[in-house]
Amino acid sequence: MGLCASIKDLTFSYENVPQLKHIDLEFNDGDFVIITGLTGSGKTTLLRHLTMDKVPNGHREGSISLWGESVGTLHHKKLDSWISYLPQRPRESLSAGTLRQELNLRLFN
Repeated sequence: MGLCASIKDLTFSYENVPQLKHIDLEFNDGDFVIITGLTGSGKTTLLRHLTMDKVPNGHREGSISLWGESVGTLHHKKLDSWISYLPQRPRESLSAGTLRQELNLRLFN
C-alpha cells in the first residue's frame, strides 16, 4: 500500500483566528479514517483542505499532498471522487435513504 495523503504542519486561520494548528497526518491507500471531535473543533475545515473547490478563505501554512502531488496542482481533477466524507449532519445531505446506505454508497464510490 502506498501513501495517498500527507498533511505536514498544517496551520489555518480565518481572519487571524487560528482554526487548525500544526496538523500532521498520513493516510495510505485503502485506509478507512474516522475524524471525530466536538462541534467547532475543525473537522470540516480540515477535510475541506483536501478538496480544492471547498477550501475555506483564510491563511494556510504547511503542505498537503495527494498521491505525491500538491493539492494546489490537483485543482483541475475531481478530488471529491477520490475523497469522500459524511458531514456532521448527514440527514441534511443524504443521497441515499438511510445512513447505512449513505455510508455504503460513499465507500463504494
